[in-house]
Amino acid sequence: MSKIFVLYGINGVGKDAIAAALQRENSEIVIVTVSRLVMYHLGIIRDFSYNLSINESAYRELEKTSSERKEEVSNTLCFETIASLSENGKIVLCLSHLAISKRYGKNNWTCKPSSPSKWINSANGLIHVTADPEDVLIWRKNDKRERVNCIKEIQEQQITTTNEWEKIINNTQVPYITVLNKNHQKRKAVRAIERFIFQNSRKED
Repeated sequence: MSKIFVLYGINGVGKDAIAAALQRENSEIVIVTVSRLVMYHLGIIRDFSYNLSINESAYRELEKTSSERKEEVSNTLCFETIASLSENGKIVLCLSHLAISKRYGKNNWTCKPSSPSKWINSANGLIHVTADPEDVLIWRKNDKRERVNCIKEIQEQQITTTNEWEKIINNTQVPYITVLNKNHQKRKAVRAIERFIFQNSRKED
């Protein structure tokens, strides 16, 4: 049976660090990011493997692609890829966003509408990672990637994401959890998510 989980959180909230820890300690977990999958199916990159680095030119190309085209690819080819991975006995953890920090252009960030019901209703569980804006600011400043480094905009992104998250959980029967990734306490967040994933994976066994 398919075992798919979707993990949401703004840029810099610690999704990558949490995912890396989960994958390192659990060989049955496969990590994919929706943005990499979209780039792969658009022909921007040749491999969507989570551990491979992506240069900035690929992100520039992705941001030039229309939202409609990205959504179309996400709902078809990307969804099919994730379903295929999960059918091989793996637990697929998809990293995604509800509010995105843009690297380029006049506006530094943009709202993203709630995830398609196809993704949500096909999942075994939904995870929302949050963090204090001050912690997010520190992580973003230490990140080599270009990020919005302004507390006010980080707070706005958190609010937008939380609002979208509440729309999702109020309209689905899929299990969900919200986890606080407090600075220097990543292990607590990892353990909470790990328990949630395996509890809800066993429901289909």
